Amino acid sequence: MALDSEAIWAALFERLQGACPSFPRVSRQRKAQWGVEEYPVLLVLDDNSDETPTTDADAPQPFWTMTGELGILARPVEGSAPPT
Repeated sequence: MALDSEAIWAALFERLQGACPSFPRVSRQRKAQWGVEEYPVLLVLDDNSDETPTTDADAPQPFWTMTGELGILARPVEGSAPPT
């Protein structure tokens, strides 16, 4: 059985768009440079993702591991400590 990772990432993207109203932009695209006026941006990145079937003798169904990246681009509040 193949894993439809594109459908999973698209569903996560749509859910985050509705669930994170403090982010006016949610994007699945990397850009070389995001302008400060575009901040804050929530990035849902799967371009370097990996899907790996995992074998587990006790699992009733196949188990898959997916990797990706969520990124936040934001401008710190002036005078605050830089984010870690």
